[in-house]
Amino acid sequence: MSFSSFYQTWNTFLPGVCIQKPRIDLCVTCKRDTVSPPKLRSLIDEACTALLQTSLKHLELAAVQQEHYKTAISQASTAIPRNVILGKL
Repeated sequence: MSFSSFYQTWNTFLPGVCIQKPRIDLCVTCKRDTVSPPKLRSLIDEACTALLQTSLKHLELAAVQQEHYKTAISQASTAIPRNVILGKL
């Protein structure tokens, strides 16, 4: 299905649900923990280590969630019969 067909179908059946805009999908934790290299160098070693450990734990959790999301998409795509035609009734 092309993106335009998907978008049209989405608007037909879910008009009140918006598709998230690109590049704004960072979670609060990722936004908060993003530190520029110069700022990172100015932190003391203990604070830098703690920030990096927290970020790594968060990224590991995000990877698990992303894998779950991919699995759910895969299962959903196999559950839809191939002969289904999406469009106006």
